[in-house]
Amino acid sequence: MVGMQTRPGINTNWSQRFKRLYYVNVRDHFGAKGDGVTDDTAAIQAAIDSGADHIDLGTGTYLISSTLTLGGACRFTGSGMDTCALTGNFATGNVLDLGNTGFHDVGQFTITTTVNRTADAAIHVDVSDCYIHDIRINYPFGGILQDGGAVNIIERIYI
Repeated sequence: MVGMQTRPGINTNWSQRFKRLYYVNVRDHFGAKGDGVTDDTAAIQAAIDSGADHIDLGTGTYLISSTLTLGGACRFTGSGMDTCALTGNFATGNVLDLGNTGFHDVGQFTITTTVNRTADAAIHVDVSDCYIHDIRINYPFGGILQDGGAVNIIERIYI
């Protein structure tokens, strides 16, 4: 009876229907390489879009070719500023966009770039109730842009 359809669109495979991912690692679960050469944008965004409560970057240098957007509330962390980096490889657009729903816990990594930035920020915040911490921003254009939301805690940011 696994996957049996009782009527179109209704799946009775309850273990899959209500499966919730609480923790994912972008390398182990989504195939990100973290080698600083491979474009890891799709793998990291898939981890974010999985709905997991905690997206762990672990160690590595993750090459990013477009904005990563955190939707629902989650924890998005690396292994530390000296061992984990998001490296933007595009001239305009934010590297990390905290939008849609608040209650994000984001930190423990470095944001850097491989190209000459001409606009936008490393992190864009447009929601409330975020904890942004322990991030080194080696970015020639902008650091954190908060143009919406309130009651955010931002601490230990090094620009």
